[in-house]
Amino acid sequence: MTGERVTTEPTAGNLDPAAAADGVSGWAERQVAALRDNADRLRHEVDVLRSATHEQQRTVAGMESTLNSIEEGVRRQEAEQQAVRSMQQRVQATLEGAEAVISRLNERVQALEQRSWSADSGPRAASDAEGSLGPGRTEEIDNRLRAATDLAMQGRQAKERLDLALPEIGSSISQLDAKTETLRTELRRTSEELAQERARRDRENELLEVIDQQRSMRIRLEERLATYGEYLEEARERLGAAAEERAALARQAERTDERLLMLSEALDQQREAIVNHFQRLLEAERAASDKQIEGIEGRLREGQQLVTRLREGTDPRTAPEHPL
Repeated sequence: MTGERVTTEPTAGNLDPAAAADGVSGWAERQVAALRDNADRLRHEVDVLRSATHEQQRTVAGMESTLNSIEEGVRRQEAEQQAVRSMQQRVQATLEGAEAVISRLNERVQALEQRSWSADSGPRAASDAEGSLGPGRTEEIDNRLRAATDLAMQGRQAKERLDLALPEIGSSISQLDAKTETLRTELRRTSEELAQERARRDRENELLEVIDQQRSMRIRLEERLATYGEYLEEARERLGAAAEERAALARQAERTDERLLMLSEALDQQREAIVNHFQRLLEAERAASDKQIEGIEGRLREGQQLVTRLREGTDPRTAPEHPL
């Protein structure tokens, strides 16, 4: 046995647990970071969609308000147009009545003028007329003639005023018709835009459903992140405990190596002492064996001499000793 320290190469079965734990921790942190980035990106997309949805809702509300205003304006214009048409009908009826009155007045004026002309045709005719009609009847005819003339004058003036007002009323009616047509066009365009906005709002409702799904997914991701966070914290605690245990094992291994080195040195000393002791024992055994061998050899020589003497017939007790 020697005092060399025994070391082993790191293999797949005896990798450093700290390195393995660091690898697991790094993977978990990367997964958690990726999940957090995904959650942040989803949260940003949800905020953008929510802002766009609010903006679209405000736009739709504004367009609905504009559409209501336009519809109210169209209703007012239609009411005004109806009132203008009624007024136009009344004016037309008044004009027709005035024209009929004027026509009758003209006829009466013409008849009175003819009568006046007939009355002015000669003094005799006048005197005959006055004689036949009398003074009161003539004055009455003159009054009726003046009244008819005044009424005809008023009718002509009213007709002239109506004739002057008719183009303005027609222009106003044309303007109202053009404005009504413009409002109707604007109403149709606004209705189409509103239909588009409603379709867009329907799509936005679908997007809101997607947002709700993404919100649910985000909640699940946050729950998973919390679980991963707890797992990571537990792994960090385990890694800390494993690091402390590894440090304690390293210190214990150092103390064990020191003890093994001391034991190795002590065993080397004991081995040398045992070897020296066995060498001394072997030397003593060898010396004793040599002495024993020498005694055996002496006895063998004596036996051979005895055999030789017996062969020669001599008395072994009287025969001289001869070396072999």
